[in-house]
Amino acid sequence: LENKPLDRKSATAFALWIEQLSSAVPPTWALKSCLTEIFKSIDKVIQSEKALLEIVDKYPPKKKKWSRSCTRGDKYAGYTCGLWELFHIMSVGIVEWNVYSNGDDWY
Repeated sequence: LENKPLDRKSATAFALWIEQLSSAVPPTWALKSCLTEIFKSIDKVIQSEKALLEIVDKYPPKKKKWSRSCTRGDKYAGYTCGLWELFHIMSVGIVEWNVYSNGDDWY
């Protein structure tokens, strides 16, 4: 957020991203609660990085290091691995969400 409010385009993209993440992650994950809280407070969050961090800080990760399978011995390799894991979780989660949604567009 760079310590300033997001412009309209960025704010819309961020809100959509948070909404998609929230739909994709399993409901039992603490991340789901964090994302829900961010989305409910989106008007404050897009105005202030501090508001976002106040929410995120309530949900610290269980582990503060990347897994050995992600780093493979390189402590900086975990980010890319974690990002791909997130994409995988999202792709599976969105399919699951769609399978169990009660939309009228199912034939």
